[in-house]
Amino acid sequence: MCLKLQQSDATYNRTLNHPLHADVKKLEQRIDTLKEHIEHSENFKKYRKVKRIYDGLYVKYENAKMKKGFFAERRAQKALDAVNEYREDYRPQLAMFDNAETYLRDVLQGRFDPKKLPPITKWREELAAKPPRRTRSIGNMPLLKMKPRRLKKSSGALR
Repeated sequence: MCLKLQQSDATYNRTLNHPLHADVKKLEQRIDTLKEHIEHSENFKKYRKVKRIYDGLYVKYENAKMKKGFFAERRAQKALDAVNEYREDYRPQLAMFDNAETYLRDVLQGRFDPKKLPPITKWREELAAKPPRRTRSIGNMPLLKMKPRRLKKSSGALR
């Protein structure tokens, strides 16, 4: 029994060093990256309107703060209250938008334009072109699927 386990461990270690294994690993990493890109892009697209409304309310507050005159201070305070209330009501959406925008700025670097949507369709097409996990080229190598079994330690088995 112990000899069989050693053989399966050796077979498993050989398959880990196989060049096909590295290709599959790169492919899976790219698929995970594409899924993350798409998720952040969808959040950016979905909550862009919420952020615009918030920015518009904040601009109204800034303009009201600059004005002088009768009841100007009260109008500024009302505008600030509206900004704070909106921010509290939509805090998760604003946070998701900010996270998505930061992520996309890091990923797209100089090509990121907040006025335009990121290349979601391009990423979806690339993801659709990738084969599903179970039908990848790893299917040709059944040894890669096999993992070594570990011996269960028991007091009677080792004597």
